[in-house]
Amino acid sequence: MRKQVEELLKRLPNGEKDIALFVDHLFTALESQEERHRAVTAANAVAGVKPDLTEQSTHQEDVMEFKRLIIRELEKTVLDFEHLGDKHWKKLYKDGVHIKE
Repeated sequence: MRKQVEELLKRLPNGEKDIALFVDHLFTALESQEERHRAVTAANAVAGVKPDLTEQSTHQEDVMEFKRLIIRELEKTVLDFEHLGDKHWKKLYKDGVHIKE
């Protein structure tokens, strides 16, 4: 998924790279949260608390779905940037996107 962010970053106009950087920061935060979750689960296991496998699976699925959602929205934003000035393009977001001056 990081590779997708990097590819989308290349497609953004120069002044709009902050958007992809923000997404990269979100991914870093999610990965940090996942690491904390694994550490807590491991500490609980050492203390004799068995992890709920269904809960673990659900947590992983939720994190992956959130990452996919972020990528989808970044892709739509990039498409709107790529079609700025195209009168035939139907904006994916009502408020559209604007090039920084």
